[in-house]
Amino acid sequence: MTAENQPGVWATVNDLHLSVAAVPEPSTYGMLLGGLGLMGYLARRKRRA
Repeated sequence: MTAENQPGVWATVNDLHLSVAAVPEPSTYGMLLGGLGLMGYLARRKRRA
């Protein structure tokens, strides 16, 4: 199947290499936990007020 046969496809990429980390870095977990903690704090504060 070529790009000419697919509507909405303008260009093709023949050599695309993506680097994806298999395991997230510790800072990613830190940001996730920090954000969840902040959301929990705000929800608890809103419920009390």
